[in-house]
Amino acid sequence: MEVFVKNCNECKLSFKNILLSLIPLLGLSLWFFIGFPFANHNESLSWVWQFDKYSFLDVFVNRIQPDTTYRPLALATAWLSYRLSGNLGPIQIFNYLVLSISWIIVYFSIKEKRVFTFIFLILGGIFFTCYIYLFHLHGVCYSFLPMVVAVMFMLGSRLLDLPKLAVMALAVIVLALYHPYSMPLFIAYTTGLIIEKYKDLSRTKFIGAVIIIGIAFIFIKLLASAKVGIPFADSVKGLFVSYKMVEINKISSMFSLLLVIITVFSIQLPVFARLLSIFLCLCVSVVLLVKFSVPVLMVWVVVCMIKMLVMRKWSIFLLIAGAGLFPLITGLGSPTYTFLALMVCGIAASINNEQLDDKLKVIINPKIGFFIAISIITIILVLNNGIRIPVISKLANPILSEKEKTHQFESILSWFLNSQYKDYRLVFIREAGSPSKSSNALNGRQLRPPTQQQWVDAYINAKRGSVNTENKLFVCFGNEKVDGAKEVFAIPGKFNGCARVFLPS
Repeated sequence: MEVFVKNCNECKLSFKNILLSLIPLLGLSLWFFIGFPFANHNESLSWVWQFDKYSFLDVFVNRIQPDTTYRPLALATAWLSYRLSGNLGPIQIFNYLVLSISWIIVYFSIKEKRVFTFIFLILGGIFFTCYIYLFHLHGVCYSFLPMVVAVMFMLGSRLLDLPKLAVMALAVIVLALYHPYSMPLFIAYTTGLIIEKYKDLSRTKFIGAVIIIGIAFIFIKLLASAKVGIPFADSVKGLFVSYKMVEINKISSMFSLLLVIITVFSIQLPVFARLLSIFLCLCVSVVLLVKFSVPVLMVWVVVCMIKMLVMRKWSIFLLIAGAGLFPLITGLGSPTYTFLALMVCGIAASINNEQLDDKLKVIINPKIGFFIAISIITIILVLNNGIRIPVISKLANPILSEKEKTHQFESILSWFLNSQYKDYRLVFIREAGSPSKSSNALNGRQLRPPTQQQWVDAYINAKRGSVNTENKLFVCFGNEKVDGAKEVFAIPGKFNGCARVFLPS
């Protein structure tokens, strides 16, 4: 009987832990299932027509435009998903599940579970724009990067055991065929561990680890892009724009300040020094935000790095440095390039924060989690049926609008290719360039097309054949009209207004 009771208690504890592990996902899940499913968005349209052209074996040989790096496993996964289902829904669920599993791995690996839960509720619920890749066919390239971070954090110093390190290196080499950036993450974390544990490492372990890191560098060289380097000024601009695209309003800036406070609070300092540090960080954050429009999230990244320096956690310090500078690589300013930095900083802010973890017992528990989950399910069902909820509808409208535009344009493409105008050129009257070069990436998104003109041209030419013509049809979103032109097609919308096609007079 005692054994039976003991086993039941263990089951209950295990069930409780499973429930608690799902709470960090609630904010992320709210916005994902409000937006799901997107139709083609950004360069996904370019992938689709190429998948219609290539066989499964072709994707291991040919690079999909506009990719400049070799990512055959990402292409193969996306190809299978798209060709078997005929739509983008399965790959979006795949992207969501891989990210969710990564967060759950960290949850079970971290001691300060309640702080982690609280921080990741914020990261998923407030800063969702950085996870927009979840809705992209090409988003599969990024899916396994958080998994690499999660597994390395779970292994910790055990990663320096040569058999484990060799297996991890092999796994990362394979995952580099999804995205080459998994290799720098592995190198950064492993190098930091070697610095941390240098005195305890045997000569064999040290030499073995260095050799494995050297092999990883070779693979980076093999997979590296051959494209011309980006001007440094453009890279820096892309870095700032990427974080601005995540911290999109004053509310998100306030939550960024909260993350700064939580992180500084967890640094082991005398009480007065800790309070003074919090005050100084808040002053610096506000000045940078108001005077120079520097997102507070960037201050949080720096504070997390300082915390890791104080703790001498070189592994996470180097991981933050690598992930935090990810936006520099392309200079495009995409918010997606920040999601890894936010994940690693969330881990850094959580560890060594036992005091706050203890205080959060009151609000982080299965009952609260169950209540939030039921509320989120209700909100998703209500909003997706077009019913307005005060305040929440306003917050949800950007993602609902973006989703709606993708489906509106899908309908426009279908109509166009079967219309009397199919030999015309379909032209957006607004641009949809990279955020670092676009005027409507933050403001005016209601009128911004869901993809770029070049991908539309390539898709249409692949479907009907290239046609030399100066005849054009103009496409508008958000109830916009073209003066003096004849409306030939329209798709109404609940969230972003009507999308229209016009024939110039």
